Amino acid sequence: MEHPLNIPNGSAAVNISVIDSTRMRLPCSHLLTPEIPQHQYLDLPSFSFLIDHPVLQRKILFDLGLRKYFSSHPPAVHKFLAESGWELQVTKDIPEILKEGNLCPDDIEAVVFSHHHFDHLGDLSQFPSTTEVVVGPGFKDAYLPGWPVMDESSLVDDEWKKHTIREISFNDGPNSLSIGGFPAIDYFGDGSFFLLDAPGHTIGHLAALARVSLASTSAELQRDKFVFLGGDICHYPGVFRPTKSFPLHFEAQAAFYACPASFFLDVHPENNCETPYYRMPAHCTVDKESAERSIRKLCEFDGNEDILVIIGHDASLIGKLDFFPKTINGWKRGAKNAFQWAFLKDFCNGI
Repeated sequence: MEHPLNIPNGSAAVNISVIDSTRMRLPCSHLLTPEIPQHQYLDLPSFSFLIDHPVLQRKILFDLGLRKYFSSHPPAVHKFLAESGWELQVTKDIPEILKEGNLCPDDIEAVVFSHHHFDHLGDLSQFPSTTEVVVGPGFKDAYLPGWPVMDESSLVDDEWKKHTIREISFNDGPNSLSIGGFPAIDYFGDGSFFLLDAPGHTIGHLAALARVSLASTSAELQRDKFVFLGGDICHYPGVFRPTKSFPLHFEAQAAFYACPASFFLDVHPENNCETPYYRMPAHCTVDKESAERSIRKLCEFDGNEDILVIIGHDASLIGKLDFFPKTINGWKRGAKNAFQWAFLKDFCNGI
């Protein structure tokens, strides 16, 4: 039977682990609009994801979070941090965390970057030249070469030029796919992991869809389960929740957070339970219309009970999902509702 989001059938599943060692604190207005008085600051992680194909014995990373040693950032990043006032804390680089799980950078065949911003780039210098770098369409022309060849670049040219850089094309004729409206490619060729063209935030922005379990006869696994990695399609769950197809039941959430039933409705800028709390500001996009289209498509994945959506900075998942070296393959449909609405606690901080 055809999947409602046109996800192709697959013969394999991957293991996926969330890696986190980062905290960023910044004003909500830098990433969200409109302003909501009850919510002034964002305290965010910046996730990296290990995708492990157990049959093929191939491992890749999706994003690298922040690098631990800020002094090695290019001048453009230092300038941004000085002017923005963002507070950053990084305890470990991704390779350090991998080693704690008995892996090393040599085990990683490729790093897929959702986009070029410093809070996703990590420290590429710690990976060998054999590690391929995978980027989205238009990335090379827009963002390479790095600093110091290009003064304003957030990339360090010496780190990037030692790697093979593969720029994905989503127009390969018979090999092209469309999943949930996103142009897509089958990375491993067996339906276990797809890269998705999700433009708007930056040129060449990528998302991903991982098949994490295959259907079985058990009640929980009558259909395949997936994890959608959204990168920075948006920066906060309230940008794509609630929606008309996935409305917020205020009474249930009010009981969970010990708030009056009307509270979450009162703080909503449009005072309803069927539109998101926030939008992505134009200053966070290179193409506002494309960004809005990508977010609308993301909403369709989020509303599917077999797909767990994780964006790159979703702090509401901390304490609710297992982190590396454990996998998140075993996420339960019954617990998904708690993940999806956990961001509401941010509005309760002042009451």
